[in-house]
Amino acid sequence: MLVVAGRPVVRRAAALFVAVGIPSSFVFAPNGLRARDLLVTMHGSLGLRTALWLGWLLLAAPALAVLVDAPGTTTLRSLGLPRGPTVAALAGLAAFVELPWMLLHARGGWLVAAWGAVTMAIAIGVAVRAARWLVVPGLAVVLLDASPWWAAGVGTVLAPLVLARAWSTPRTEGEPRRAHGVRRSRPVLALTRMHLRALLRAGPSRLAFAVIVMAIGGAGLLTLRSDPTAEPTRRALAIMAVPSVLVAALGTAPVLASERAAGLVLRSLRVPRLTILAAFVLAIVTPTTALAATASATAAMLCHERALPITTAVVAWSAGLGGLAGAWGRRYEPRGNTAAAFAFGVVLLALVASLLVLR
Repeated sequence: MLVVAGRPVVRRAAALFVAVGIPSSFVFAPNGLRARDLLVTMHGSLGLRTALWLGWLLLAAPALAVLVDAPGTTTLRSLGLPRGPTVAALAGLAAFVELPWMLLHARGGWLVAAWGAVTMAIAIGVAVRAARWLVVPGLAVVLLDASPWWAAGVGTVLAPLVLARAWSTPRTEGEPRRAHGVRRSRPVLALTRMHLRALLRAGPSRLAFAVIVMAIGGAGLLTLRSDPTAEPTRRALAIMAVPSVLVAALGTAPVLASERAAGLVLRSLRVPRLTILAAFVLAIVTPTTALAATASATAAMLCHERALPITTAVVAWSAGLGGLAGAWGRRYEPRGNTAAAFAFGVVLLALVASLLVLR
């Protein structure tokens, strides 16, 4: 199990460690935020607790997805391996994926809380794929902020149960899907969903880098606590300008490739040009604003600033910058001879946006 499933899990976990480790080195620097302070604030705020758990579960999902579906696991299932050692091997690999989450809670000073956080993260992350009804008790423990001993106890029972269930219900490539019927949808929404799926298929590297860039921007927002200002919203807009433009630029190439792949179908269906452009902009802006909202809201709550006005302004700002970056990408697609022009325009847009706010 460790040899067959370990290689793909470790490969994806390495990308996760880089995505989390680089911004964490800024956030938890000697003069930065302490892990204990973050955990105390998290336990006292439902919004921050939800944001941190949801963010971590999304980041760890690619590594946990191959835990029981890695190439070669079908052969291992046919061998009828004993249940105990198999679940133990799966638990060890899953715990390796959850190593950053464990270190955060361990640095906070609570070893029992670290054990509970890891086991609950394994249980929820794997249950979403294999045993969705088991997600309910896990989410209840997290959202209700149960005591560390309760979380550790429930996680110790729930994690092996979920892993055993996932191992006994494999997902095969040729497995037929149940027909749910075709739901009517607006063309612009259907095209946007198609482009977002293309972004997800572009690989975890782009997602990891986008998270790193936006997390660095969120770390910059922590200056609202160390160096207070009378205009926190203006500073937030200036800090988040560069991350918003860069994240939007990262999604330009996959969305353009998705649009080209569907070009023949779009022309045959006579989809209006305005609909195609609207779907392109929405696909670029959606992940940009989602990451910007998460980073700004988390930083504002940690700095004891009013989160709603800062987050609203940052979301609107990142949406506008994302649309401009996407428009520049359509003019100079980031590939071949136009890659240099695209990169120059992105950097210039980011710098001009920052300077305009700081004036």
